[in-house]
Formats: sequence, C-alpha cells, structure tokens
Amino acid sequence: MKGFVASGLCTVFSLASLDAFALSDPSFHNYTTTTTISASGPAVPGTTITLNATVQAQSGGAIAVRRLNPDLSQNLIGGTVKFFNGATQIGSVQVTPTNTNTGSPLLYTDQICIGLGLPATACTFYYYSAPSTHLTSTFAVPINATGTLTFSAQFSGDMTFSTRSTSTTLTAPIPGGAITISPRFDVVPTSATTANVLVPSTQTSGSFAYAWNAPGYGTIDLQGRINGGAWLTPLQIPATGNNGDNLPLGSTYTFRILPHGGNTVLGQIAFTAIAAPAPTFTMTPTHVIVPLGQTSGPFNYSWSAPGYETLDLQGRINGGAWLAPLEVQSTYSTGDNLAVGSTYEFRFLPHGDTTHVLGTISVTASH
Repeated sequence: MKGFVASGLCTVFSLASLDAFALSDPSFHNYTTTTTISASGPAVPGTTITLNATVQAQSGGAIAVRRLNPDLSQNLIGGTVKFFNGATQIGSVQVTPTNTNTGSPLLYTDQICIGLGLPATACTFYYYSAPSTHLTSTFAVPINATGTLTFSAQFSGDMTFSTRSTSTTLTAPIPGGAITISPRFDVVPTSATTANVLVPSTQTSGSFAYAWNAPGYGTIDLQGRINGGAWLTPLQIPATGNNGDNLPLGSTYTFRILPHGGNTVLGQIAFTAIAAPAPTFTMTPTHVIVPLGQTSGPFNYSWSAPGYETLDLQGRINGGAWLAPLEVQSTYSTGDNLAVGSTYEFRFLPHGDTTHVLGTISVTASH
C-alpha cells in the first residue's frame, strides 16, 4: 500500500508540474518575432475591410500552437494578435491549429523532470509550431469616417517559443470626392465651390452642368437645396458621373455628395443665376476704303453674347433678303472681303429664335 501511495504521488506530481517542465529549456522560447499588417482594400465608409496580420519568427524560430503532454492532454499555447484602430482595440485572434499551418511536431524531453527521478514517458512533450502565422480580423469602416485611419497589431507571444512583438502601422486614407464645374453654356467660377450662371436677356433661366468623382465608393448620395433652404431627400447615384439643369434668374442651386447613407460631405458646389452682360457686336472698319486699281477690301467683325450656347447669324447684300441663318458660336470673330459699291449687313439672334434680334452690324466699301 505504501508503494502504491508513493507511485500515485509521483504521478500527481508529474501531471501538476508539466507546465513548469515545459518552460525549463531556454531553447524552446524567446525567439524574436516581427508583425506586419495590411488591409484587403480601401477604407470606404460603410464597408467592411479585412485586416491581415502576419507574425514571423526570426532566426529559425517558431510560433507555438499547441502542446501534447505525456498524459495525452493538449494545451493551446499559441500567442494572441490584437488588432487596433489608433489606440482602440478592434479585434483579438489567438494562434490555433485551425488558423495556422503547422509542421511536424517537435519532441522535447525535459531533463529537469528526468533529474527528479521521473520516467522519460512522464517527461516527454510534443510541440506543434510554425515559422509564421497569418491571422485576420474585420473592421467596419464608420459611414461618416473622414481623413485617415491608422491600424496596427500586437502579438502577445507565447511562453514556449516566441516573444511579444508590435506591428508596423498601416495608414488607410478615406476615399474622397469632389464636385467640379462643367460649363454647359456660360458658367463663371467665382471660387472652388461657387459659380455664376449667366442668363441672357431673352431667357429666364440659364443652363449649367456639373461632374463628380468619389473614388473607392460603390454609390454615393446626391443632395440639393434651393436658395439656401432645407436639403432635399438624397438620391443614390453612381460614384462618378455628371448632370445638368436649368436655373431660374436670381436663384441659387446647391449640390453636395455624401457616402450613401452617411452625412460626411465629400464635395459641394453652388450655382447662382445672374443676368448676363449685354451682347456686343463689332465691325472693323464700318467703311472699307478700297485703293484705286483694286476691286475689294478686307473687313473684320466679332461678337460676344454671354449666356447663349450658340447664335444664328444672318446676312444680306445691298438691302436684299436675309439669307438662311447659320448657327455660330456665341463668341467669335471672322472676316471677309467686300467689293466696291457693296454693303453687307449682319444680324444675330438666339439659335432657333426668329423674333429677338440681338444686334445688327454693317459694312460698306468704296474708293
């Protein structure tokens, strides 16, 4: 009975001391590790990205995963990777056999255990490890995130193979956007976010266009408001595009783009419709003096009608019928030659309008 008690105490002592034996050999711990971090894609507000942390043991070392004890019990002994956004922990993943590819087990017989008189079968451990481990965690980018996010990871290490290590940092800029002015007719920028739409005297509104680009977003929201009033219901639109509208004289339309479902303004622009300057029409000279011996002389004429997309130009010779209209740019200059004794007249109208004559100029040639 006395021998049985002694044997039982020895077994109990052996099982109770497994962890102490496993830590007694310095060759099985303190391998230096490094940790790096990367992300699966851009940090688009409202989406979830995957953070990847790789822990690498240096100098032929290893990352512990689990230990098989002499009594066939198993311990998960791998370290833990904590993920951070700035100083805030956003995830924690332990190194386990399910997320690490382990090689052949390492056999270790603890000599201190043997020195205490215990048999080798009670002092032999199997360690499963890997030279590196790759762990992932997800992060939901807040819908109203702006600026730059900073991620890092920290490996806690384990008591058998590897030391604690802190990762490099990963900066993830939030994709941005902008609304830019895209003049359709006469849009005059007054700043980076404001513009005037010129309304000509024969019209009650002016036309304009704008474009936007929010790289990294799937879709965005477009909002508008009139004359500084409440923002209208947002419209979900593609992240890149353009649009146009007509703006009544004296009114202001403001547009802004935001992440879909969020309220972070990615870009904004305001258009105000103002009266366009009066059009100008110039003939140089109005009377062409042709030298003796020549039959014609040159003249030049120009026009500018702010606010119009195009004009209709009509001409007639010596008071005859007006010729068919020719669509021309709203601002331009040109010239011709005029025969002695002739008179050319030109008149300008808004394109497609046969009623509102904006201006008339003429030229006469003589010796």
